[in-house]
Amino acid sequence: MTRLVKPGGILIYSTCSIDPEENEHRITAFVQRHPDFIPQSVHGYIPAEFVTGEDKLCHNEEHEVILIPDR
Repeated sequence: MTRLVKPGGILIYSTCSIDPEENEHRITAFVQRHPDFIPQSVHGYIPAEFVTGEDKLCHNEEHEVILIPDR
């Protein structure tokens, strides 16, 4: 898969799960295997209201956003 991302390109990992084993743990494992990929801030890629919204519709970490739309 890594050869399909052109130099300077962006790889976005998206799931429909809130399970850390399918999200954070997989991202950590991927970055350990591919150190040339560097997690970046979600700011600039995700609309600000999803990242900084006070409506508690999302959980925000610097490199991830977990949206919980049923609230």
